[in-house]
Amino acid sequence: AWLGPRSPNSLILYLDRLAGNPNLDDESAKAAQDRALNIEDVLGAHPLNDDLVRTIEKTEQETIEPLLGQLDEKAAHEGRRSVRDVMLAVTLSPYPSADIFIVLYRNFQMALRIMRIYQSRPTPREEWRILRDILATVATVNFLNISRRLIESLFSQVPVIGRVIDDIGQGLGAGLLTSVAGHAAMDRCAAFRGWNHDEEVRSLAGRMGNFLVDVRDLFTKDLMPELKGPIRSAVSPDEADQPGFWDTIARGVAGAIDM
Repeated sequence: AWLGPRSPNSLILYLDRLAGNPNLDDESAKAAQDRALNIEDVLGAHPLNDDLVRTIEKTEQETIEPLLGQLDEKAAHEGRRSVRDVMLAVTLSPYPSADIFIVLYRNFQMALRIMRIYQSRPTPREEWRILRDILATVATVNFLNISRRLIESLFSQVPVIGRVIDDIGQGLGAGLLTSVAGHAAMDRCAAFRGWNHDEEVRSLAGRMGNFLVDVRDLFTKDLMPELKGPIRSAVSPDEADQPGFWDTIARGVAGAIDM
């Protein structure tokens, strides 16, 4: 964890870091700075423990959490962009054997970008600790089983479109992995109260349905238009020009993900 114990001095250090984060606007940075000065004033008055507890809780609820909410929005945008890019790269890749390297590299770069949204200039040691925690968390998700079930659902829901269906399945699986990795990175970077691996694993498992919905929506909005060329080459011209053909494929993929 960045802060360790929830102490006033730790909060002051964390608020100072938020105040210097260029991803927050001037007003937000000033709010963090003012709150840090307020805590210093409270400490200078030699308060009772109850007063310190109230100060800590008020600081977390009224200042830190809203500021982290702003950073969460920026990080979520970065995560969605990365999911889309990975899905496109894997689905349209002419070299399937290189897909794993594409996914790993792009996920690594995404994690670093998300990290820098929250921390601005993390030290190499901080980067390594956060990356280690993200990897340990994502490794617990059974993606091989999920991808296998997804591909089976695709074959049952989507009309015959040749090997493109395999490419779609691989792309969706890569998108899901990237979505989970992105949210794990966000959770780890925003964990100012501390980080617990087991709790994060349970949290990710509970949100898996949401991640699948994100992947489904990105597919229908961003990936489907890019796949029309490969799909046309895999079916007869008459079939591709049938009314409702493309809608049937989009609904089939969405249905397979929902299953």
